[in-house]
Amino acid sequence: MQTPQRTKAHDVLVALYPAKRASVDRWLSSQLSAIPSGPGKQAGIRVGAEVARRLISLRSHDGSSTKPPPFSPRNVAGGYRPTPPDFPTPPRSAPSTARNAGPTPGASSTTTRCRPLTASPDYC
Repeated sequence: MQTPQRTKAHDVLVALYPAKRASVDRWLSSQLSAIPSGPGKQAGIRVGAEVARRLISLRSHDGSSTKPPPFSPRNVAGGYRPTPPDFPTPPRSAPSTARNAGPTPGASSTTTRCRPLTASPDYC
């Protein structure tokens, strides 16, 4: 991973997880210290920061920050049900698909390729 990718990764991680900034800053510093200083390194940092800014902007309104609906177990085939031995309290959202139902696909314009081979919309 070279300078632009490291900088991009840093900036995206800091945007997504601001509480982890100190550790991500330390990681970037350690990674960049291994690269000789010069115009190429500085250009790489600028390119990585710009790519991160654009990615964050593109994904800023994709629905991934939407609060998932409350989840209640359903007694149907494929429906999540708490399991023994503790039968824990249901999660705030379904374990898999409901939590990810909001985001717009990043690399694809459709979610139909993600659907299992079933006619039921309950599985997607």
